[in-house]
Amino acid sequence: MSSLAYGAENAPRTKEYGWCIDKASAVDPVVLECISDEYRRQDKRLNAAYRTLMSSLKGERKKQLLEAQRLWGKYTVGFTMILKVELWLACWLPSAR
Repeated sequence: MSSLAYGAENAPRTKEYGWCIDKASAVDPVVLECISDEYRRQDKRLNAAYRTLMSSLKGERKKQLLEAQRLWGKYTVGFTMILKVELWLACWLPSAR
């Protein structure tokens, strides 16, 4: 079975995140810290999986993955900008929505 196979070690969120959220008791700054910590953990997992996959690919497949990564980067930057504008509008111009 592949090391990238889905299993308990690939659960959507880590146990640490669950514990952190449980202790946070809906206190916004603590919840935001839990989310930030989980983001860093998941980012490390994603980067490790990406490096593993890239090291196994050759030629055209490697080029295709690089292109997909570039397109994903452009998409996420654009989407983030849209969310920032939406948030700004919601906070500062509530009647504009």
